[in-house]
Amino acid sequence: MRPLPLRSAAVLLAFATLAGCSGGAGALDGETTREVEPQAFTVSYRNKVRLPWAGSTLTAERFASQVKAMDPLANARCAPQDADAFKDVSAFLGGVSWTHGMVIVKDQSLPPLYSGPPRQSSADERAESSGAAAPGQAPNIERPDLVGIKDGIAVFLSKAHGLVAVDTRSGAPVVSCSLKLPGQPSNFFFKGSEVVVVVNALAGHNRSALLRFEVKGDGFAFKDAVKLPNQNVRDARLFDATLVLYTGWTEERPAPQVPGEPQVGSGPQYGSYGGRGEASGAAAAPAREGGDYGTPVGSKVLVVKWDDALAIDWEDALRDDPRKIDPMEGRDPAQKLTPGELVSTWKSWKPFAAASDRYFTLARSVQKTLFREYQTTTYQVCTAYNPQHHQVQQCSVKYEKRPNPDYRPPNPQTGDYSCNGKKLADCIREAAPVVSEFIYVPVGQDCSMVWVGQCEKTETRSATYPTFGQEEETELLVYRFENGGFTKLDATLGKMVQKNDALAFETAPLAVKGDVASRNAIQFQNGQLYVFANDELQTLSVAGNSISFLGAQKVPGGTHSGAIVFSRDRAMISTRQWGSPTATASTVTMLDLTEPALPTLLTSFGMPGISTQLVLANGGILGPGSVSFPNGPTTRTLQKLTLFSNANGQELDNLLLGTEYDAFASSWFAADDDQRIRLASDGTRVFLPYSGRHHADEFEPTAHRLNITRLENGRLVSERSFNLSEPIVRTTSIDDMRSLVFGDASTHLVDRSGGDWALTTLKELFVPFATYRLSDTGLLARVDRVGSSCRVRTFPSEAPVFSDAPIAEAKVPCPEGGVPIGAGSALLFRETRTGVTIAPDGSRIDVLSAADVAAQLEALPKNEVCWVDGGPTGGATVDYLDAAPSRILCTSTKAR
Repeated sequence: MRPLPLRSAAVLLAFATLAGCSGGAGALDGETTREVEPQAFTVSYRNKVRLPWAGSTLTAERFASQVKAMDPLANARCAPQDADAFKDVSAFLGGVSWTHGMVIVKDQSLPPLYSGPPRQSSADERAESSGAAAPGQAPNIERPDLVGIKDGIAVFLSKAHGLVAVDTRSGAPVVSCSLKLPGQPSNFFFKGSEVVVVVNALAGHNRSALLRFEVKGDGFAFKDAVKLPNQNVRDARLFDATLVLYTGWTEERPAPQVPGEPQVGSGPQYGSYGGRGEASGAAAAPAREGGDYGTPVGSKVLVVKWDDALAIDWEDALRDDPRKIDPMEGRDPAQKLTPGELVSTWKSWKPFAAASDRYFTLARSVQKTLFREYQTTTYQVCTAYNPQHHQVQQCSVKYEKRPNPDYRPPNPQTGDYSCNGKKLADCIREAAPVVSEFIYVPVGQDCSMVWVGQCEKTETRSATYPTFGQEEETELLVYRFENGGFTKLDATLGKMVQKNDALAFETAPLAVKGDVASRNAIQFQNGQLYVFANDELQTLSVAGNSISFLGAQKVPGGTHSGAIVFSRDRAMISTRQWGSPTATASTVTMLDLTEPALPTLLTSFGMPGISTQLVLANGGILGPGSVSFPNGPTTRTLQKLTLFSNANGQELDNLLLGTEYDAFASSWFAADDDQRIRLASDGTRVFLPYSGRHHADEFEPTAHRLNITRLENGRLVSERSFNLSEPIVRTTSIDDMRSLVFGDASTHLVDRSGGDWALTTLKELFVPFATYRLSDTGLLARVDRVGSSCRVRTFPSEAPVFSDAPIAEAKVPCPEGGVPIGAGSALLFRETRTGVTIAPDGSRIDVLSAADVAAQLEALPKNEVCWVDGGPTGGATVDYLDAAPSRILCTSTKAR
């Protein structure tokens, strides 16, 4: 049996072997136990830095008291708001989520410690457990965002840290404190010197609110709030000074109580980015986020005035139909149906809202179930199956990784491959052999014999059943904004028909054929309403309170899963071709709206890759997205940026991004967030964040980049790409020369006033997430993180552990959501093979090589377990200790 390891070059475990003892106090059946020295064993367990678990829910008062007592972000956080109205709305939203728990790292160079002898498992249990997400001027319409800038002050909403302001008025930008908010902040509106934050409640609370703050150079002051019971905000717009909200409406239910005292210790933890650590702990962490808002009823439209105070002007409640699981529900099953007969209709409101011109529009899906025919089917049922009927040989190819002789490194400054005006298909053919650093050559194969099952006896059966077909249309509900308020348009549609020798209009519900897939598929402009649904652009005329159907233009490739954009006299759509070999080809179509009532097809063509969105820029239309192509035995996926002509939609230029990343791990944009890729203030540059993994070993952490590309004379000129520690969430321009760049925990400035782009980090909020007690003198190590960069600092005791006066510090790459492993005097990250070793007095922190980390990980004890003598059998792992136990027993688990 291997001995327990050493700790910091000193023998910390003084074995007092119970020689010849079999069984003993708390012994496992048939096992020999040994006693270890409790004081040295439990150094790391007696860590006094104990914060609420990340994800814990706190009242506003409990949050404020925790911040005053012990706060890992004390130097960066705004003082908690203490107004009674704020405390009230905080309680309404379910309290404040504590997002910065601290993992108590245990010394894993010692066996795990249990509160009592663990239960013995049977052989079967061990086998199962071992294999271990109108008239007048049109209003100014704004969509809520995570960033805004007014009069030289920028505001950013970090999902982890809350509101932060950046004052750029005096030249050098100054970053404010961070204001933590209750509930789950979604986004905000910025008007004058005020922001209104849209907040949904924490999971389990079916409610939401609008919170208004005054923005000051050094922070924020709470003004007032509007509570929205039994609702969660789905979408919102600001029409001048009037807010209109679209909410999900649910049945009322009692709100759960906010616990007064959350759990503390090293239980399950959540990182700043929602990642979950692997710390020990028997209890499950509280739910942190979720969409559990109660039983759905329908939707609501609410109009809120933003004046001296926020106040609801009116609301419109919209119910969904009850969902039928069986279309024949409520009908006599003996009644015979005729082909084409309408069996049932189900209507439900879509989860998005559209806003354009002066109109706010909701879409309601209408699904009609029609009887098709009766079918009788005869089928075979296997009544006797032999899983080991015969054997076959199964082989798989073995590949060897070799340097690619055709490889050409990307531009070292921009990390991309310029297409220089070529079409994307031509660019891919040229780039495919040169952008992959490695090739994978077949060098043999592995073969084995496997069993194949076969049915040995069957039985014939038959059944007769009705079959149904589906028809889909989308009803529209339209509100018009005039004179500071909203009116609802007539919900009927006029359709022109030919009757004898005259024209007439028939009325029907305001609906279009097919499914409207997104908010961008609905557009009011030039007196027309354009709606993309399935494979048509349908045109409706708007006159006063009436809407009439004019016609439909077929769109090649369809409109589902499409990126759509409208300009003054053009409509462009890029849709995925699902039948393509890699499922990443698209059909690009441009329609001419010069004659607004009669759209015509201008151009349509296929191209490789898909555009996840389309962005109107000065000099063309940008289509960020991805493209895939064969790369040896697998498929390579790169990010692409296409420049389309804003006159005819043709490809003008392309740029391939992510060529510097690993060919077997796709790079990615944040395609689900259509406000992340943004133009600079001059409209000729695009800021494009993307992420991936470098050409390195499997332990390389995720790499994040920000690309800046200029549009010039129909070309894409990649100017610069910057490496960053965390994903970029938003960019916003200060002026034509400078822009702010925000990650969840970092703020940067990009500046080209010196000729070339330069990036300056204004603030990096290294978030403490773990501590490690190193000795009985009180020496502690604290681990902080920004994205994939970790900082280890040492402190003489618990008291100053959140100060900015460490004894020593060092930085290492680390996984974005992982927790370090303590191993004697070392802290190790298994996922990235990085780590540090700490001097006995904490005065020096040395970064370890990957080989040293691997060796220390391999040396961690296996198949050994220890427990507190006298504890209950089946004890849980020990979370932390206030004092060393009187006796600890250990044993090997190899024979168990």
